[in-house]
Amino acid sequence: MFKAIYQCDKCKGRLFDLLVESGEIEIKCGKCKRIVTITVEELFEMIERYRKEDNHT
Repeated sequence: MFKAIYQCDKCKGRLFDLLVESGEIEIKCGKCKRIVTITVEELFEMIERYRKEDNHT
């Protein structure tokens, strides 16, 4: 599995990992340090709903 790691441009801290084959994003909670996995599709759908509800284009 290929994992793309995204880092902060300033401090180089890890922001999130993109699991390319599965289309998932792994994000570590800043508070409890638990890793949460969401799908890219789920994130896209949430953004689209937000745009439609708030009349964003």
